[in-house]
Amino acid sequence: STIKSFDAAQKLFTTPVELAGKSGSFKVDAVFQDTLPSGSHRGTVVTMHGSPGSHRVFKHVYSLLQAKEIRVVGVNFAGFGLSRDSDELQHTNEERAQFVQAIMESLQLRERVLFMAHSRG
Repeated sequence: STIKSFDAAQKLFTTPVELAGKSGSFKVDAVFQDTLPSGSHRGTVVTMHGSPGSHRVFKHVYSLLQAKEIRVVGVNFAGFGLSRDSDELQHTNEERAQFVQAIMESLQLRERVLFMAHSRG
């Protein structure tokens, strides 16, 4: 797997994400929080912050969902939160969609997924 621990205490992980940039495809490391890395039979909520923002925007929601055994994957978009920026980024909505899709593919999230977004998320 390409997923690596970033900060075990905070359940933060990283995975390389390939995006279409200004001069072709390039990779950035996506940092995300995963409250139940082993998965949940109840489903997964993928949270997407606005601009600016980070996974921390949804911190009060995490405990409520965890109490119901629902997995939360908190995205940090490239250039925000803990995910690094790149000169190749144009910060478009299409890039954000590619970013989330790549994280979901790394985590093999295919069923029982709900998206929760704030502002530009």
